[in-house]
Amino acid sequence: MPKKRRSLVISAVLLLLAGVGVAYWRSGPSLLPRVRIGGVEGVIVPGAFLDQELHPCSRSAPPGSATPAPVRLGDLYALEQQLPEYVAANPPHDGRPIAVELPTYGRRYSGLLRNGRPAIYVGLVTRDLGGGPDIYRTAQWNICDGGAAAFGVEFDIGRRGFTHIAYNGGI
Repeated sequence: MPKKRRSLVISAVLLLLAGVGVAYWRSGPSLLPRVRIGGVEGVIVPGAFLDQELHPCSRSAPPGSATPAPVRLGDLYALEQQLPEYVAANPPHDGRPIAVELPTYGRRYSGLLRNGRPAIYVGLVTRDLGGGPDIYRTAQWNICDGGAAAFGVEFDIGRRGFTHIAYNGGI
């Protein structure tokens, strides 16, 4: 195959792959290790990916500046204890009672300092959304739309309470 044509074919394949990847995820070289918090599974996302976690393509981001910070397991337990009640009090726009479905969601925990206050941002996604049950474990992640199948919450560690919830846009 001539060099110029081979270059065009490679470019076309890369564009095709990029188009598919943006819709659901940008896969990294490996999966992040699982953590179990009570009866749920999640991953702790490296600080280098904080910006992508806070700014998915069809969900509003919490206000204020944020910088990466460590995640402590004790804080994750406190967050998970309050999560069902908080989600039940703040359901998606369609009113679907997803709080009872929370054990089926994979979690992506990100430690951060929001305006100097320690917090945890959690991206939640149903594990059957697409790409297999471990899709939420890829390091570089982004999901567009999905409605209540993908949403995020932010937990203020010092206040031991949630400060933000946002659901993805509709399908």
